[in-house]
Amino acid sequence: MPTLAIAGRPIEQGVRPDPVKPLVWHPHDAGRPADVTLVPLHQVAHERDVVYFDEFTDAASGGAHSA
Repeated sequence: MPTLAIAGRPIEQGVRPDPVKPLVWHPHDAGRPADVTLVPLHQVAHERDVVYFDEFTDAASGGAHSA
């Protein structure tokens, strides 16, 4: 599953806007295992895909809870 490794630095150092396509962003050496193109959900909502979420314990998430 792709992730962004930008902890500890401003978002603009890790993700940059596409110079031609509005609302499209490209990670810059921040994607793990590789960079991926970020596009608005409404542009891909008609496509079928699988979404995975990481599961954290309270200790691993710093005590944060999701609703």
